Amino acid sequence: MSAGEMDFDAALAGARASDEAAWADLYDLLAPQVLGYLRVRGAADAEEVLGDVFLHLARGIDDFEGDCSGFRSWVFVIATSRLLDERRRLRRRPTEPLDGTVEAHLCSDVDVETEVEHAAAAAEAQRLLAALTPDQRAVVELRVFGGLTSQEVAAIVDKPVGAVKALYRRGLGALRRELEVSDREPDTAVSLLPPPSVAVPLRWSPAVTEGS
Repeated sequence: MSAGEMDFDAALAGARASDEAAWADLYDLLAPQVLGYLRVRGAADAEEVLGDVFLHLARGIDDFEGDCSGFRSWVFVIATSRLLDERRRLRRRPTEPLDGTVEAHLCSDVDVETEVEHAAAAAEAQRLLAALTPDQRAVVELRVFGGLTSQEVAAIVDKPVGAVKALYRRGLGALRRELEVSDREPDTAVSLLPPPSVAVPLRWSPAVTEGS
């Protein structure tokens, strides 16, 4: 579901009133993009972090003020914060040997092949994004994998819209050069898979580099 297909004000009011259908609409609108963003940012358990994002969203939704664009920006700020929380937890957590839960997970109904594909795509995305500066990477991740507009990204990274568009263009240029190098090396050509439900290949037409 896109924002244009949903009455955001009605969904927000319904979510504040604990209406399950309204929460389902907000989840369908945001979850695929947030999950893809978390995966490409290297979340150890993207689904768990996603659940944490919506938990914090539920706790703070009564205090939110703004439109749909502002809401999306706020959700990605929460997602980034929860991702950092996960990394801090993992640094503090002692390493433990794997137990029987791993076998149980592999024998469950989870689509292991799909999970592996997602992990491989995220790893390849991280390899390519490592060629960018920190500012370029932050903007490209939010634009490409988060599906946000330049205006929404500007609100998150606290930079002027013009600066965000410039970072985006330079970031795409750097990624295109990385892909050209990969194409010249045998067996290393890559096709970066986008987050689930977001078809965004790293083969841009000239129009894409203009930003929005």
